Amino acid sequence: MPDAPKPAPAAKSTPKKKLPRKVGTPSRWARSFEDLGARLVPPRERKTLQRAMRRTDLPGDCKRKADGRYDVAAWQRWLDTVGTVGHTDAEPKAEPLGIDAQIKAERLRGERLNNEKIEIANALLRGVSILKADAIRDVAELFAHLKREVFGVIDEVAPLVIAKPNPAEARVYMRERFSVAFRKLSTGGVKAFTEAPKQPQPDAGPAPTPAPAAG
Repeated sequence: MPDAPKPAPAAKSTPKKKLPRKVGTPSRWARSFEDLGARLVPPRERKTLQRAMRRTDLPGDCKRKADGRYDVAAWQRWLDTVGTVGHTDAEPKAEPLGIDAQIKAERLRGERLNNEKIEIANALLRGVSILKADAIRDVAELFAHLKREVFGVIDEVAPLVIAKPNPAEARVYMRERFSVAFRKLSTGGVKAFTEAPKQPQPDAGPAPTPAPAAG
């Protein structure tokens, strides 16, 4: 018996060749960052566009729409204006310093601090500056002496004021006494209260004439 005819082999299905993505093709909307980046001129990578989404100056029409699409024309206009989208803020990020630059920066910072310490020490030696602790101590002493001086004036003038029949005359007298205390404070500071006033030295008169030598 003749052999049965062999069935014809099934035709192999040719896989559809994936067409390359066209770059810079005009379209109003993009469904993803990959699609958006391919339609921009020049094209951008997905990571670059993701960083651009975090920028503070990103226009509202460049943000993702409710249906997940992106406005290609809005992105193109914005990129033509800013030029680069590599940073999250409008100002570019500073490049990290290398080892040599870091060492140099630390040395300069140390020199600046040392110079400041020297200037402070010289100012203290010249008397044009004082330490904070010394200033606080002097002010505290000043107020303590002022308090004692004011209360001393009150104790001194109170009986005299009561004895004066005219209120206007009493006010003038008290004002004069307080003015003396405040004038002492403004001119001499703490030393005006702590140092005793210098007493005038009596005049010793002319020096005695030496006796003539015996002949």
